[in-house]
Amino acid sequence: MIMSGKLFSKFIYPTLSFAVLVAVKLLYSLYPFNTLSSFATHTFKTHILIHFLPLK
Repeated sequence: MIMSGKLFSKFIYPTLSFAVLVAVKLLYSLYPFNTLSSFATHTFKTHILIHFLPLK
């Protein structure tokens, strides 16, 4: 159980975060509005902080 939890943290979260980054980049290229892009960037940074700070 603990090992699978560590595997999940090491592999699933980075994959999800990469997918989020790609989605943000795609949104930014499709809808380059300042408000949307800054909101998406802020959301992504918050997501990264929430998921990766506890792992360090």
